[in-house]
Amino acid sequence: MLDFFDKDFVKPESCVEADPNLPYCQLIGDYQIDITKEYSILTPYSDMNETCPTMPEDYNRPRGC
Repeated sequence: MLDFFDKDFVKPESCVEADPNLPYCQLIGDYQIDITKEYSILTPYSDMNETCPTMPEDYNRPRGC
């Protein structure tokens, strides 16, 4: 979720060959890591997540925590 990915990243050819559909580069692994739903959407801020609930199984992030 953290907004630290370069969204203007131009994927090298090796990334495109590994998986042309991902907006980021995943070169290895048996499983595709799909983070596209919440890809780089949350700008880090001071004391973040200090008041967020951590209840399994969903670990939903309420607005403003």
